[in-house]
Amino acid sequence: MNLLLQKLKEKYDRHLKEKDLSRKEKHNDRLNIDETHICAAFDLQAVMQCPSDVSREIGLQLKCDNCVCTSENENKGNVTWSDIKILKFTKEDTFLFYYKTSYSQNEFNKVNMRNKRKKMSAIRDIAMTKAYSQRLVLSERKKTDLRSLIEHNLIPHYYADFYNNIM
Repeated sequence: MNLLLQKLKEKYDRHLKEKDLSRKEKHNDRLNIDETHICAAFDLQAVMQCPSDVSREIGLQLKCDNCVCTSENENKGNVTWSDIKILKFTKEDTFLFYYKTSYSQNEFNKVNMRNKRKKMSAIRDIAMTKAYSQRLVLSERKKTDLRSLIEHNLIPHYYADFYNNIM
């Protein structure tokens, strides 16, 4: 039991250290904002696109606890998404992204997203086309279900405007 308590304390101490380093990093990023640099900080745990069933969400968390990126980093190791602390993208390297798994890490790890099995077009040669020419229409049954979920507070009230606008 003592070993478990010790591991828990080490994990908590690491968390506190990462939290402090994260706040310092965020502060430094804000100091570097100008017309060529953007600082974007997100609390991804607070972002929820659509309402979800709590019991289903808990099950999903259990299944996805060790979610792994299908791409390999430059050291031929898998990337565990839940361990990533910092992501960096650059215009010059359109098929690369860089990441750190700790705020105390000095160098970024690199992941190449280019498919090596087939020839891919350069980003500047890719023409974007609209996926839909007009707004998609929800079926009456789906609209009724959504209204019912809003009515019974199964969809939180702060999402109601979003769903009312798409109906």
